[in-house]
Amino acid sequence: MNDDEFTEPDPMDDDAESEVDAFLRELQRDREENGEREVLIEVVSESLDEDGYTYTPNPEGAGLSLSIHGKHAVYTIFFFANEDSRVLRSYVRCPFLVPEEQRAPMAEALTRANYGLPLGNFEMDYSDGEVRFKTSVDVEGGRLVPLMVRNMLGASLAVCDRYYPAFMRVMHAGDEPADAIERVEI
Repeated sequence: MNDDEFTEPDPMDDDAESEVDAFLRELQRDREENGEREVLIEVVSESLDEDGYTYTPNPEGAGLSLSIHGKHAVYTIFFFANEDSRVLRSYVRCPFLVPEEQRAPMAEALTRANYGLPLGNFEMDYSDGEVRFKTSVDVEGGRLVPLMVRNMLGASLAVCDRYYPAFMRVMHAGDEPADAIERVEI
């Protein structure tokens, strides 16, 4: 078979599902039928409780928020759970809004920071200049455990705190994005 003949299997095609995938789906169905399906946001709460964090649940019950002091700033963290798709997302909001005239250089800095990150990414809302770091985990066919939540939170905070000085230098000192990012990656 040459490269022109290769096509990836359609993920929606049942024949393309591996035996392991089929086993995991069956296991998840059995857990759900026996009432064993964990509620994602409850696992997040359990993890935060174990670590002594104070947080505020979302009134709709699908999320929560908290603030944590890093080395350079205080960050607001949001967790959102979608029980239907079995996806947990976290967003760490940086405590600044990028002025309109600085959004293009900041977008470059964020892109440079994102390159090579093993988990998560920075994103910026061009309409208001909000910067946040996003991580997510899809637990369909598996289980979310408190250690996974701790890892999401810890990695996200570490990355935000690492790059915070570079973002400040781009916004307030007029540093070139490449120079600012290189300075914190040394």
